[in-house]
Formats: sequence, structure tokens, C-alpha cells
Amino acid sequence: MHGDLLGERARLTPERTALVFVPTGERFTYAELDARAARVAASWHGRSVSPGATGSACSPQPAGVPRLLFRRRKSGIVVVPLGTRLTAHELEHIVRDSGCGC
Repeated sequence: MHGDLLGERARLTPERTALVFVPTGERFTYAELDARAARVAASWHGRSVSPGATGSACSPQPAGVPRLLFRRRKSGIVVVPLGTRLTAHELEHIVRDSGCGC
């Protein structure tokens, strides 16, 4: 992803549904996702996580991955997606190869 796509979408259509977690019916608007992503990004920057750093995104919940990706993207962190079905050996290789600070 390039640029702040979530922020731009939140500016254009803040109340439009961006994400629905089907099993629970939980809905998130673009404005909600953008606000959450901005809060998390600010907390990461407060911990000296700087733009350009590499981090991973992994979640057993399908709705969790887009939220993680948006949060990391908002902070300027390079995102390395990790699959929950990968073996420990596969995950280790990806993390080591990417230089991910995870």
C-alpha cells in the first residue's frame, strides 16, 4: 500500500462501512479505523518506533489483519504479513529474511 489510503478514504466517506467481521456482525467505519490506526501509530512513535522500521502483521481473526495493516501503514512501518497457518520454520525464515523487528 502506498500513501495514507485509509486516511484519504476516512476524509471522503467517514461514515461508510469499511470492515465487517461477519461472525459477530461488528462493523467499523472508515473514520473509526482511521482514528484507531492513528492512536496506535502515535503510541508506537512514542516508543521510538520510527517510519521505515519493519514489523509483522499476524492475527487469527480475519478482521484483525486489515486493522493491523492499516495501523502499521499509518505509522510508516513496512508491513510483513505472516500467515497463521505457516509452520514455525516458515515463520522463522520470513522474519529473518525480512529483517522484521516484529
